[in-house]
Amino acid sequence: MIQLQAIKEASEQLHTAWEHYLQACSDLDNLIWQRETYYDPCRGFLQYIDDELARLSRYEENAQRAQRTLKRVRQCACYLAPIHSLPSEILLRIFYVLLAGPCSLGQLNYETPVPQNQKPGPITQVCSRWRNIATSSPFLWTHVDIPLTQPSAPRLLSRAKLHVQQSANLPLELHVYSAGDNNSQTGYTPVIQLLETVAGQARTLNFTLNYYDYAPFHLAILPVFLSNCSIEIFNRLVTSSFPYSSSPYLLSELEDFDEVQESSSNGVSQVEKYFSGLSALDLKGCYPYWSSSAFHGLVDLRLAPSPDRHARICTLHISELIDILTASPGLRIFYFSLKVSDVETADSVTLPIPLKDLEVLNLSFTRRTPWSLPQKVGNILRLLGPGSKALRLTLDCEESSYELLDSADELREFFMRSKVEKLCLRGVNHFSERMLSYTPDVKVLLLEGCAPGKFEEVDAQTHNSYALYGSGHSTGFTLNESDYDTLLILPRLQSCYIRTSSTMDTTLHTLARLCPTGLLVDGKELTKVATRRDTYIPFAEIPNHFPTVKFQSFPSMSALTADWDVL
Repeated sequence: MIQLQAIKEASEQLHTAWEHYLQACSDLDNLIWQRETYYDPCRGFLQYIDDELARLSRYEENAQRAQRTLKRVRQCACYLAPIHSLPSEILLRIFYVLLAGPCSLGQLNYETPVPQNQKPGPITQVCSRWRNIATSSPFLWTHVDIPLTQPSAPRLLSRAKLHVQQSANLPLELHVYSAGDNNSQTGYTPVIQLLETVAGQARTLNFTLNYYDYAPFHLAILPVFLSNCSIEIFNRLVTSSFPYSSSPYLLSELEDFDEVQESSSNGVSQVEKYFSGLSALDLKGCYPYWSSSAFHGLVDLRLAPSPDRHARICTLHISELIDILTASPGLRIFYFSLKVSDVETADSVTLPIPLKDLEVLNLSFTRRTPWSLPQKVGNILRLLGPGSKALRLTLDCEESSYELLDSADELREFFMRSKVEKLCLRGVNHFSERMLSYTPDVKVLLLEGCAPGKFEEVDAQTHNSYALYGSGHSTGFTLNESDYDTLLILPRLQSCYIRTSSTMDTTLHTLARLCPTGLLVDGKELTKVATRRDTYIPFAEIPNHFPTVKFQSFPSMSALTADWDVL
């Protein structure tokens, strides 16, 4: 290596120069201490010796710097190795990490071409050693993609059969997807034959369908899967639909085909039989009927609209949502971004619903038409009664311009009866750090696109901020920055991430005190910091006003919260 050779040459030169220097010092010492010679050093001589001693101290500092650098190089080198020299166990671990990402076919629609190579196939084509490692590990092959009719279906079905063969009877994740725009209702026989042989191994059924494949899927394909699957193994259903989709067995955001529903109504009870063993649902745009047994005994429930932004958002009655939550008292993960109707009819006597095991709560509120009203977060929070377990809460209002003030009481009451340790807020208008006075357990705070709040009124007796949490209780007391620590009991944060274009100086000052070492602000996004006097701190001076805040880029909020639902 050229760099290593340069170090060797510089080291040899340094060694030679150092030996020469030591010899010169020794000769000078001998000259001074020769008893037979009288030597009277001049003042300039002594000054030179003092200067040389000072230079030696700098040499020592440079030597320590070089030592630290070489130690760092050695430490890094210990973790670097040519990939061909890695043990098979390490390579296998790398393959697992590589394959852990989401399936790219999950985002397909009829306009998206099917990728030619899907993992882990490319791994086996690198070299014989990699091929042997991959083919000897059944876990790498448990994801099986099953395409519906399209020109390259024979090749894709052959690959699916290879995955099944290599999986060695381990539980499978079956992904049935629409791979092309096909009006014909032919060509499903190979898919049906494959499902008949592999359904018994299926732990997860994931289907991504468009308009053309809905009817044949329910009339021919889904019954085959359900009649051959194992209730003991099949426990997770994942759906994703695109516009103009409908289903006789499943409720979708659009109207069902009457003729399909009539011909398959007798199969509903059979569907319910196999749905009763499910413990996890991840549904986007296509759902079992809300009274289905699929919603009983769940530990993981995720309800979202179709990923196609042109599809309308499904609405369920408040009583249906209450029944769903009541039927799953052991729920640990709950994602919800649908609409709820008739919220005022909910019986407050039976609320909140006890969910003692709830650990992850993600509420998202989206408006896909300008004239639709935003969903209020309070309508959902008032239903939920978490237990004493640490809760990871995400409120995503980015696309609805949601006012936090509209659910002030419900927010306060929810925070008081739960233990929120991780909090992520997106797109919340009028955010104020004073809301943290109701979340004393928060250790991690993430803020993205949150408009700054107003700092106007606080109840001096109860220490409650009614400027943020409701109205009608104002005492006319004005909150000064120096009053924060005495009036509000705020949590001490371990880490705080802020990504916004604007914020208030009081917000940053307070969060900097709450999180003295772990406050990060995305410097690329922040453009202005407002003061209480309706002025702005010049952009170049912002870091000087907040010396403990780190202004740097960091991963997306989705990446920062990716492990929140890993229990």
